[in-house]
Amino acid sequence: MALIWLYSKPIFYALLPFAVYSTFHFLTYLRTNLLPAILPPPPGSAISPGGGPKPQSALSEFIAKFVKNNYDYSMHLVANLELFLWARIFCGAIIFRNSWILLAIYTIFLRTRYSQSVFIREALKGIEVRGNALTADNNIPDGVKSAWNTMKSSVRSFGEFTDLGRYLGGGGGSSGVPKKAQ
Repeated sequence: MALIWLYSKPIFYALLPFAVYSTFHFLTYLRTNLLPAILPPPPGSAISPGGGPKPQSALSEFIAKFVKNNYDYSMHLVANLELFLWARIFCGAIIFRNSWILLAIYTIFLRTRYSQSVFIREALKGIEVRGNALTADNNIPDGVKSAWNTMKSSVRSFGEFTDLGRYLGGGGGSSGVPKKAQ
């Protein structure tokens, strides 16, 4: 996906998911590689009593706790950012501000993310729940309700059509066993 952004017209908003991922990658690298080199544990404490892991510095433990506590929230944020980015690219393609090819490539990317990430599936389900709640109001015109239902069925049909697990004999690829969250 990074190569696509390199050669297409820049969309600033596309940097936000990369920034979140980069922050967590940097913090993990800092904790596992840089801090042990800069602040090595005392020589006598190479192995803790009982043969457990090496003791870590307070900063390293703080980073590990921060990453553990904020990982799920951040991945939910990234999932919503990626869905919003798709909407931005779609609107941009409609008004000819960006390429339809970019929309197709990002749609394929997002479909792949949907099949691999529980966070994307939850974000899409959250959008569906909020949309259903908004259109359940009696003051909403029937045309808006119809458009919402058409959009939902179109997205669902696209998902079923592009589910490779169905064609490869693996059943429903994205509705089966949960995969590693990314």
